[in-house]
Amino acid sequence: GANNKALEIFNGTDNELDLSDYTLDFYLDGSDEVSHSYILAAGTKLAAKDTLLLVHPDAELALREKADILVDALTFNGNDYITLNDHKGALIDAFGKKGVAIVFFANQIRVRKSNIIQSNNQFDTNEWDIYYKHHYEILDEHPTEFPDGFTYNAEHLELDFFTQPNGMLKVTYISNNDGDTARFKELDESVRFTGINTRETNDPDPKIRELAAAAGAFVRQRLSNATEIYVHHDPYSGNTETYERYLAFVWYDGKLVNYEVVLHGHSENNYNDPKETLVYNGVTLNEWFRRAESYARANRLGVWA
Repeated sequence: GANNKALEIFNGTDNELDLSDYTLDFYLDGSDEVSHSYILAAGTKLAAKDTLLLVHPDAELALREKADILVDALTFNGNDYITLNDHKGALIDAFGKKGVAIVFFANQIRVRKSNIIQSNNQFDTNEWDIYYKHHYEILDEHPTEFPDGFTYNAEHLELDFFTQPNGMLKVTYISNNDGDTARFKELDESVRFTGINTRETNDPDPKIRELAAAAGAFVRQRLSNATEIYVHHDPYSGNTETYERYLAFVWYDGKLVNYEVVLHGHSENNYNDPKETLVYNGVTLNEWFRRAESYARANRLGVWA
């Protein structure tokens, strides 16, 4: 809902902090000036290694139940700049970019990475992990390690691949030529992998053909040696595409090969579900794919070399 807003303050020191008269300043919708402020009440204490969770009073119950303080001043919407200032007015920490009205942070939970142990009055998006907007379990628990992987939802195994979004079908690998299409015994047409687009094996450029061959070998090695493979009907993209092929996520031994192709640099990320239907370990599949491309770029893998 529109008022599912929260802000968490963490005391990473070994001593209790007195937050009396500390101020949160809100610069809303790209404003260069303070839109409004919230002053923490006299006597507000924050124990060592503990969190203080502020929640809007009109948030849904699951979020309100985690609150330490209900604060109606939490009216940000994703394009705001928020600062924490001590009782003398000194800037302690900041989130967002002052004067920037582009919506970057809507409908998500941002949590500082566990290795960031200092506040930063110059906001750096690389210091923060992104979680699903309703993953409230992460709140009031800091520091938190970002999950190191994910697997499919076992409930989806009960759904029919052909007729139901999120349906899954156990299949037997036959072959693949490139890195984004394969054939399986149980399906009469080949399967195009959702969210990726590897290089073409018939490209006139030999460097492109080399990348295509590497992508094909990457997928072949995983699928040909897998104990268990499932195709998965993406609830956003569907399970068929324009060339009358099936369209699917492909899971092998609990791992998503579409994601791994991006992670290892064999394709750019082409997956984006605006409805954020799929969430694994508290992280949207959109974000898993985004992080995969970011990793491949940073390490100059495959197409990013």
